Amino acid sequence: MAGVPAWLLTVALALVVLLAPAVVLAVRGGGSGRRAERPGVSTGAAERWAGLGSASPGFRRRSRRQWSHSEDEAERMSESQVWDAVDAYFTEHLSPDDEVTAAALRDSEAAGLPPISVTANQGKLLQLLAQVQGARTVLEIGTLGGYSTIWLARALPPEGRLISLEYDPRHAEVARRNIARAGLDGQVEVRVGPALESLPRLADENPPPFDLVFIDADKGNNPHYVEWALRLTREGSLIVLDNVARGGRVVDAGSTADDVRGTRAAIELIGSHPRLSGTAIQTVGGKGYDGFALARVLG
Repeated sequence: MAGVPAWLLTVALALVVLLAPAVVLAVRGGGSGRRAERPGVSTGAAERWAGLGSASPGFRRRSRRQWSHSEDEAERMSESQVWDAVDAYFTEHLSPDDEVTAAALRDSEAAGLPPISVTANQGKLLQLLAQVQGARTVLEIGTLGGYSTIWLARALPPEGRLISLEYDPRHAEVARRNIARAGLDGQVEVRVGPALESLPRLADENPPPFDLVFIDADKGNNPHYVEWALRLTREGSLIVLDNVARGGRVVDAGSTADDVRGTRAAIELIGSHPRLSGTAIQTVGGKGYDGFALARVLG
């Protein structure tokens, strides 16, 4: 696709991968970034509902006419169950976990880490974004158990480098083991400590500009992380900010919650900064109602 800017391909891929299950929803509670606890969906239900693009009452009326044998199931399945079924279908065919990524999730759970990793579909999106960018250097703020780190690092060329910043030493140790199992410890470095202390030290090293920055850490500091991302990138770099919908609470200008205030400040910074061009997308799926922001660094 000669002549098409890399940033345009980046945004197009993001829309293709995640906009399909995205919907405009009534504001719901929650938004911690954790997967909502919902009843499971059977394989049969996933197969019957995979590919159905809406769970609105009007859609269910159409589905009863077209699939009358599923009428009872249509009534029983909640909107969130449909999201899960569609997400499961997409994951099975487009981004299934392999032994390495599955083990990373399993070991993270066994170590007691919170179940807030990106989903497999989101991990694949990060990998595709890094590949479209032609990324050779990636900065990740928020490692957790290294699941997203593995997806990102797999997009790098052999000489590529990824630095991941993690606050909790216990999380970092789990992540290092998972990364080593993936055979990526030669390319990935996990640094421990508060990111707002690690970032100035990293800047003092005068590293080559990062081609992609993925921010998925404490949400109250999101605007500070975006500012540091700007300092450590170049024209054409991509910044990805996760968990921006906050369960719909992001629209509450009067909220005193750190996660909401930090996310709003980051979104407004992206929208007003002369060196950033960005957008944000709402998503649904394995993590419930969520969203992410993309920002391209301008000259």
